[in-house]
Amino acid sequence: DYPLDHDIADYRPDGSIAQAAAATGNYYAYTECKNKNDSMDVNWLTANGILNGTTLSDGIYYSECNIDISGVSGVHGNITLVAEGSIQFSNSSTHVTAYTDDLLAFSVAGNNQCSAKVIKFSGSENEWVGNMFAPYGQIEMSASSNTTTRGCLVGHSINLSGSAQSIECDPKGETKTVPAIWMAE
Repeated sequence: DYPLDHDIADYRPDGSIAQAAAATGNYYAYTECKNKNDSMDVNWLTANGILNGTTLSDGIYYSECNIDISGVSGVHGNITLVAEGSIQFSNSSTHVTAYTDDLLAFSVAGNNQCSAKVIKFSGSENEWVGNMFAPYGQIEMSASSNTTTRGCLVGHSINLSGSAQSIECDPKGETKTVPAIWMAE
C-alpha cells in the first residue's frame, strides 16, 4: 500500500478539501484550459495577485491542466499544488512547505506510463517540504547544491539526478526510518 492516499475529487473546486480552503480564501483554481498545454503559470499567478515578488499566497493551487512555476528565484510559501495535468516547479533558492495534508504536489496525469513526467521539481539551493504523489506517472527530481526534500516521493516511477540532494521521508509522523521513495507495482 502507498503511504499516501489522496483522491483528486477532494481537491477539485467542489471537493471537500477545496471547499474548506476556499472558505478561508486559500484556494486558487485554474479552470481555463482550452488544450492540454495550457497551464497555471507565473503570468497567471502574478496577474491574479497570487504571486507577489517571490511570495506565493498560502493555499491550494488546482489546475484542470498543467501547473508551471518556473524562472522565479527565491520562491517561498505554504502551498499544495494539484493538477489534472503535469506540475513543473523549476526555481533556485526556494523554500516551500505543504499547505494541507502534508501534500506539496499531486498529479493524476500519466496513464500508468513510467516515462510520463508528471511532477518535475528542479533547481539548486532549495528546500521542498511535503509529499509528492504521482500514482500514474513519473516524478522527476533534478537538483543540486544542497537541495533537501522533506517528504516522500510516491509515483508510478521516480527519476533522480543531480548532486548534493537529500530526501527525508516520514509519512506517518513516526520516528522510525521509512523508505523515502515508493513506486507503483
